[in-house]
Amino acid sequence: EAQSAVTGDDIGWALVTMSALGELASPEGEQFFASFLQQPIPTTGALMDPADLSPGAAIKMIRLQTKAIHGLAHRMSGAGDQIILQHAASNAVASLRHEAIRAYLEQHGSAGRTTLQAVVRPEDAPVLDLVERFGTWDQRTFPERLSEYMAAHASEYPTN
Repeated sequence: EAQSAVTGDDIGWALVTMSALGELASPEGEQFFASFLQQPIPTTGALMDPADLSPGAAIKMIRLQTKAIHGLAHRMSGAGDQIILQHAASNAVASLRHEAIRAYLEQHGSAGRTTLQAVVRPEDAPVLDLVERFGTWDQRTFPERLSEYMAAHASEYPTN
């Protein structure tokens, strides 16, 4: 079912199918997601279909691969974690690297941050500090975390 959903034209159905598969946290789902993440992102064609403003092939693949990253993270297996770390370190698409970082952090908390620091690209390091609302591993308040993020990355956010 998942394979036919992701090869069809209905991205909504594909995303729902992949979400359900990820929630199962099964070995079969993990294999599917790992295989799906090996598919290349299309480099030709429009980003959007001008007729109906639906996403083009590249955007569709990026959205689906983002869902695959989340499915692997939810399973929390050693093999899945290694795939996520590989994508956090070296995926050619920045948004997929960032989602891999976020998914790993969501599942592994502060220990995951330490692991990620060793593999992420320097330009992706600020993603490690983004203020997220998941998990209970960081007990500081949202304003405290936001202030720390802004202070640590002040050069990226010029003031008026």
